Amino acid sequence: MKIWAKLITDNDIQKDLIYEDPSPLSFESYEKWIQDICNLLDIPNPVIIPFHYKNFVYFHNTLFKAKDFVQTLGYDQFRIEDCKENY
Repeated sequence: MKIWAKLITDNDIQKDLIYEDPSPLSFESYEKWIQDICNLLDIPNPVIIPFHYKNFVYFHNTLFKAKDFVQTLGYDQFRIEDCKENY
């Protein structure tokens, strides 16, 4: 899986990265990917609920808002998108 992660403030990308992991998509792998990406971006981990995972499965992206974090995020949004070229 190839994922584009973005930290957004005022609709501008402040920081981004491409993350790759060979694991197939599952809720457990999704949680691991989020944790790895957050560590790489040096941000706290969001609270992940089934709604976030379902958005990623059905729409190939997930939007985390600042309120989805227990700790201060420092950005307006944290968005991840599946970089797969063909769906």
